[in-house]
Amino acid sequence: MLRTTLATATLVLSLGLACARAPLCPTGAPDDRATAAPATSVFEAGQRGYHTFRIPALLRAGPVLLAFAEGRVTGPGDAGDIDLVVRRSLDDGATWEPLQVLVDVGADSAANPAPVFDLVAGRVLLLHTRAPARDFELRARAGLGGGARTVWSLASADGGATWSPAREISAEAMAPDWLWYATGPGHGIQLRHGPVPGRLLVPANHSRAGGALFGILGGLDDALLGAHALLSDDGGQTWRIGAVDRPETGRVNPNESTAAELLDGRVFFASRDQHGRDPGNRAVAWSTDAGEHYHAPFAIEPALVSPVVQASLLQAGSHGREHLLIASPTHPEARCDLGLRASRDGGATWSAARVVAPGPAAYSDLAQLRGGDVGLLYEVGDATLYERIDFLRVPADELP
Repeated sequence: MLRTTLATATLVLSLGLACARAPLCPTGAPDDRATAAPATSVFEAGQRGYHTFRIPALLRAGPVLLAFAEGRVTGPGDAGDIDLVVRRSLDDGATWEPLQVLVDVGADSAANPAPVFDLVAGRVLLLHTRAPARDFELRARAGLGGGARTVWSLASADGGATWSPAREISAEAMAPDWLWYATGPGHGIQLRHGPVPGRLLVPANHSRAGGALFGILGGLDDALLGAHALLSDDGGQTWRIGAVDRPETGRVNPNESTAAELLDGRVFFASRDQHGRDPGNRAVAWSTDAGEHYHAPFAIEPALVSPVVQASLLQAGSHGREHLLIASPTHPEARCDLGLRASRDGGATWSAARVVAPGPAAYSDLAQLRGGDVGLLYEVGDATLYERIDFLRVPADELP
């Protein structure tokens, strides 16, 4: 009884703190650098009977552009009845085919879409997680989910038109002491320049069990969160855990992360810092061995001002003119004013942000389009967050 009561109290307190740490987007005129470029609504609240769409992922698969999302049936929350959905575009996002439901596990949750394209085999792999409807994050981190979170993969050989049955890969993708788990969210990458060309890499995150007071308070410690990378060297037939970062210092608490391969073969990672000691910034790390290890723990990058939220990465461009892009809300506390920043030295330095979506905005994903333009899929609203997931084409000459 004490365990149950304490767990409930802890979860309520944590939910209250989470709300307190997520201020509303400030009102007033947007930054004078902001531009309100025309965008296309890909997923809109209420569409096909879904209450809310969240957690976008964008992937180029040859001539096809795929937009993935969670379709949340009964409300905007992270748990409950959640399906994975996709829409396809054959013209770089100018028009979109009707919504397709990819994964429906009844009243339970299918979440965290993390697609990756295997150029060698011409296949799309979609990694995701599943959980009982009751298994929201704080419950899982407190060790009350009973090991219920699982990791799955499904594949398409025709650009997302049809899909294979899903198969569970939890034994390959999860360590025994991990509680909370999420793939991505956002696209994975196939390595091309490093020591293992052709390797598939999908960023993910986890928490491990804590030791304080029945494990409940310890399990909810943000310092027990960690980022990691999933690796496949056989086109997604098998997966294994590569780099793992869980320093447990509280200085940086890496959570949702994304990755991009640099021209020199290194892999650059950027991570959400879940209430570490340097609020208002993102954390970054590099791998020099194709994602097997982080060469050093995640460290804060002061130039990447951002609230506690997911962000997206893309190595954009071609023919030696590539540069690294990151998309994230640019306010240090609130999920608003989605902007792009660029690095032309592999993440060592960053440009000022160019705000492309003023107002409420949150999660996003990036993809390379034809002609050097970049596609941005992002959560947005006019008055509140999560009203829509929009697609924006950013011309190459308008990138930061």
